[in-house]
Amino acid sequence: MNPTELTTTTGAEDMGTVVIEAISGPASATVIMVVILYCIFKYVVPIVEKTIGAQKAALENIMTEHKEDRKAYQESISALTLEIKGLSSNTQLINSKLEKLDERIEDVERKLR
Repeated sequence: MNPTELTTTTGAEDMGTVVIEAISGPASATVIMVVILYCIFKYVVPIVEKTIGAQKAALENIMTEHKEDRKAYQESISALTLEIKGLSSNTQLINSKLEKLDERIEDVERKLR
C-alpha cells in the first residue's frame, strides 16, 4: 500500500466531516438559538402573560376590598365618635347632678348640726 493513499480520505468521510462541522459550528448555534427563542415566545410568554393577568386581577380585587373595608372602618369610627360624645355629655350631666346632690347632702348635714 502506498503511504499517500493512507492520508487521503474518501468523499464519504469528507462529507461526514462537513456535516459534523455544520452541526457543531456557529451557524447551527444560531439556528438552535432561533428555535429556543421561538419556543420561549410560543410557550413561555403566554403562560407569563396569563400569570401577570391573574396577578393584576387579584391585586385589583384586593384594592377594591380594601376600599370597601376602609369605608366601613371610617363609618364605624364616625359612629363610635358620636357614641363617645353622647357618653361624654351624659357623664357631664351625671356629674352635675352628683354635685347638686352633694350640695344638698351638705345642706342637710349643716342643718342637722
